Amino acid sequence: MSLLLGIVCLTVSGLFLNRAKNTLPYNVVSGLLLMAFAQVVELRELSELVNLSLCAVFICAGMGVSKRSKASGTLFLYSLLQYTMQWSLGIGIYLLVFEYFKTGPIVALVAPAGLAGGHGSAAFLGEVLKQEGHMMAYDKLMFCATVGVVIAVVGQIFFSKNKSVRFEAFSLGRFHSSAKTLIVVSGMCALSYFTSKLIFHILGVAIPYFIFGFLISLLARPVIKLSSSECGGVSNFSSDLLITFGIASIKWNAVKEDVFAILVVIALTLATSVVLFKKLGLRLFKNDSELVGLFTWGWSMAGIAISMGGIKSIDTVKAQRAMEMFAPVYMLIAPIEMGILLLAPFLLDSFYMKLSLLVFGPVSLAIILKLHRQVVESA
Repeated sequence: MSLLLGIVCLTVSGLFLNRAKNTLPYNVVSGLLLMAFAQVVELRELSELVNLSLCAVFICAGMGVSKRSKASGTLFLYSLLQYTMQWSLGIGIYLLVFEYFKTGPIVALVAPAGLAGGHGSAAFLGEVLKQEGHMMAYDKLMFCATVGVVIAVVGQIFFSKNKSVRFEAFSLGRFHSSAKTLIVVSGMCALSYFTSKLIFHILGVAIPYFIFGFLISLLARPVIKLSSSECGGVSNFSSDLLITFGIASIKWNAVKEDVFAILVVIALTLATSVVLFKKLGLRLFKNDSELVGLFTWGWSMAGIAISMGGIKSIDTVKAQRAMEMFAPVYMLIAPIEMGILLLAPFLLDSFYMKLSLLVFGPVSLAIILKLHRQVVESA
């Protein structure tokens, strides 16, 4: 029932916003609509559907990788800075302020996991932390990711010279795929699900489905050939469902005790991101600076899908160019992001939190100094 209702909300929101000129991302509106339904009708499987949607996204990522081009060193550093800066600020603000008020340590993780990672990383880390006994972490990270979408949308409109930013329209073409691709991805999702359950039954260790999904897809890719565009269609649909179910699954009672601390961390992260965008992002990439800067702003606040939808309406050709530039960069950043998220449960300990700040802080400062030097030299 939850799956069917989610698809209905996605379709209704998409068709409505197509008529309203797509002033908002339809998948976010779909999530809010499903959340409203969840207040009336009990929807029990939302968290499970988030995990399966995330699993499908990771499977498509593994199966649909196309050949790589050379990554831009400048864009890699600027993108990495968004991530290390959010870790530095989140942990730093928590240690300096909120630790003394006995606020839960999850607050230190909300910015990098909920903003730069979007709903995907929020679901990923929320599930990992849930296995460690932090049952309310999922809701707090999802809340941060949803606030991040609002920031990304408003920021792209505010900073763009073209104030008529329109997000990607809802259409069946976005989800184009073949029966073969759907069957393969569904089969891998099922295999990932049962493998996770089997490991838990034998070892008593709960491992998120998407980890098995990604590994299975990498192993199967040399044998099973799927079209990158068809994997992209399944991935688009899965990502939309992920955001829809992710937003709808937020339990506000789990968020409200730390909501002030979460919003303070987000506000300070936002202020720092504005400075970086103005001083570096708009000056580093020559003729592509505005679009690349806006694209990076969007993904660092809400994930890639939301960001791409916004800049396409500004300049479709340059938006595609920005994505092509970022694709090889993301292949370098993704393992770093994944590794840190897997280690995140250790960062809830005060000692490891302080130790990690001694890594993220200097790395962020070093990147800022290097990129500032590039801006000065090119001026």
